[in-house]
Amino acid sequence: MIHHSKNKGKTVALKTEFRQTRGEIVIVQDADLEYNSQEIFKVIYPILEEKADVVYCSRFLVRKAARVLYFSHYLANKFLTFLSNCMTNLNMTDKGISIYQH
Repeated sequence: MIHHSKNKGKTVALKTEFRQTRGEIVIVQDADLEYNSQEIFKVIYPILEEKADVVYCSRFLVRKAARVLYFSHYLANKFLTFLSNCMTNLNMTDKGISIYQH
């Protein structure tokens, strides 16, 4: 287990973990179990089949969502996705799975 002496936020925690991981495939699963762990194989399948290097997913495709998506959250996500695409020159989406092939 890796522990920061004080809370530095999720981004710093993820960066720390990514530097320490030794696995070939890394899945991020928050403690609130927002994503169904039984869906993991569907996410990593394109990687296992060597059809992709990375797979990004979206909670907006989940049909069995247990929580309400507030309009303000929806707008914030749209803005952040747009900003990310502008900064990276990628075409990621918040509508589904994006597979980046090698």
